[in-house]
Amino acid sequence: MSKSLALEELGLRRRMLFRLLRGFSFDAPVARNEAISETVPNWMITPEFNPR
Repeated sequence: MSKSLALEELGLRRRMLFRLLRGFSFDAPVARNEAISETVPNWMITPEFNPR
């Protein structure tokens, strides 16, 4: 891939990311879509990483 195409792709990806994040609050995130995967079951979390 030529350098100019790579730079154009990088710019497009960056603009798409900013468009997706527009209006998103990291302090109070709201999921708008389905989760990609299920959460990790508690039995798989080792005691040192389980805050409960």
